[in-house]
Amino acid sequence: LMRVLSSRWRRFDEADESHLGAWRQLFFSWIFFVVSAGVYHSPSTLLGGRCNATLPCSLAEEFTEATPSALGWLPSTFLLVKGLLAMPAGAALHRFGAQRCILGGTVLLLAATAGYAAAPGFWAMPFLYAAFSIAYCLSGLTPLVVFCNSWFTAGRKATSIGLLVTGFATAGVLWPTVVAFVAEARGWRVAAMLLPGATLVIALPTAAV
Repeated sequence: LMRVLSSRWRRFDEADESHLGAWRQLFFSWIFFVVSAGVYHSPSTLLGGRCNATLPCSLAEEFTEATPSALGWLPSTFLLVKGLLAMPAGAALHRFGAQRCILGGTVLLLAATAGYAAAPGFWAMPFLYAAFSIAYCLSGLTPLVVFCNSWFTAGRKATSIGLLVTGFATAGVLWPTVVAFVAEARGWRVAAMLLPGATLVIALPTAAV
């Protein structure tokens, strides 16, 4: 009897440890998604607007050669490239695994946001937005959902995915407000430096967990 009870207790301990590990991974993924989704939200905040300040607070104010239609093509470029790469990104997830893709996408996001903050001219922006798209395909919502599916049982998958998606809404509320405030006070390039900074300090370490 004692052997049976001991065996069952050991199985319960292992199940609890596995359960806690899954929720811990979900917590880190949520933090990662708040940062990465915020980084993807922020460039649209910096597209237009004039502050009449010493430093330009938007792309439109600094790159005066850019027409409104050219500025409008930047988010369209992001969506177009993201749509074209959705299937190849799915194949990459299948071949290399979600964790490797998320880590690789985060490294690319770090490089692209650093280039965005230091862009030498408007001509570089379409290429940087295309890089954002590639990074999103590798480290955005879909890879994180695939990652969550590998941690939780069928009864908890919907709950875990629902909690993860709240990170997107949180990022959408938090990041544009902060970025716009910094851009008005210090210029758009200083605000853009928040993106690679947060990616390096928060997103990259959590992607590697």
